[in-house]
Amino acid sequence: MISKAEFLRDTKASEPYHIIERFTQVFEIKNVEEFIYAISTALEELIAIAYNANNGPEQSQQYERYTRWKEVVKTATFRAACAKFLSKKAATDASAFETTLDLCCIVSGQLASTAFTVDISSILAVAKLKERIKEKMPSIVGDANDLKLFRVVIPTGKGIPNKIILAKDIEDKEVMMGGVAISDYFEDGASVNTIHIIIKSNEESSDRNIKRELGESLQYVSAAKRIRILEKWREYKTVDGNTVELPPELIKILDSTYYVPAARTEFAHLKADLQVGTEIDIPSMGQAPKEIQLD
Repeated sequence: MISKAEFLRDTKASEPYHIIERFTQVFEIKNVEEFIYAISTALEELIAIAYNANNGPEQSQQYERYTRWKEVVKTATFRAACAKFLSKKAATDASAFETTLDLCCIVSGQLASTAFTVDISSILAVAKLKERIKEKMPSIVGDANDLKLFRVVIPTGKGIPNKIILAKDIEDKEVMMGGVAISDYFEDGASVNTIHIIIKSNEESSDRNIKRELGESLQYVSAAKRIRILEKWREYKTVDGNTVELPPELIKILDSTYYVPAARTEFAHLKADLQVGTEIDIPSMGQAPKEIQLD
């Protein structure tokens, strides 16, 4: 492979600005500091070669050219031009790999059936995913930056038991760091019929939430009251007209027709066939048959 000094020696460019794009492509340079160091080192090598050569017209011309380029490379204007190009190139490269991920999330301690989805660009940071989760599920305790996300692979779908998902019970999980791109945790995309993320809120944020709701010191708050606040209990009107506070999950069960018992008329034939003994005649305590009179 051609060296950086050879590249500069063979280029026909009249100014170092003209080689930024090609130089970064050939040598796969990703940031400004790396570029400045690489081109400065190569120019120093060429200056030394030209200086030590016989002082012919061509060598003198090269020496002047490389010396002038080295001074240009030191300027803030050249550095800004490099930064602008590399930033634009990075954005173009990122957009080429950008995809929209449909991530299935669940709060630790909830049933698998309560999982929800969040659509988000793969090039965004995990911190942005936390914000999207909080926007979609504002009832989750704590601020967005207090949430802890775990990358998991939990199969779901028809035929799989609707069980409670707890982060502590999942051995194969990875903590998702806020500053890391989401795509780093989903290199192969997001598979369907799968829970991808478990959400765990900070316990301290739970206490802050209780204080905010009640305006009381925690030492005077009963355990039952804490539970009602954290689970966001709601009012439910019973059939007799009374109003009670219940957890959302229980209200779902009460409102569901799945758990409604069958009408008593469906069991009338069982009552009609029922016979109850009202009188027993025992002539002896031996082995003789006993008589039982039925209604």
